[in-house]
Amino acid sequence: MDGIILVKKPKGMTSFTCVSQVKRRVNERKAGHSGTLDPNAEGFMIIALGKCTKYLPYCVSNHKHYQATFALGKRYDTQDVWGEAVEEKTANFMWLLTAGRSSQNLRYLTRC
Repeated sequence: MDGIILVKKPKGMTSFTCVSQVKRRVNERKAGHSGTLDPNAEGFMIIALGKCTKYLPYCVSNHKHYQATFALGKRYDTQDVWGEAVEEKTANFMWLLTAGRSSQNLRYLTRC
């Protein structure tokens, strides 16, 4: 089968596993994707099959966009949210916005 498809990769699955499952379902040996998504991210992947894999370089963009939700004041033993929480503090948002460089802090937060 030759073609390009868009697949929504679920959270918890690697990009390699996603491509492998597509290959198995459509019975195609040759397949590739336009870029790896983190295993803990969900999103859309461009997967090319058969002769269309030669078009993947034209589908690639160096810009990934992530949407994240975060909580201030928590620290984990693994330095990410998948570990055990080892410390929790109440975040003081008023301090952040009223500190001497509040405009710089606000600009930094909006860039994240």
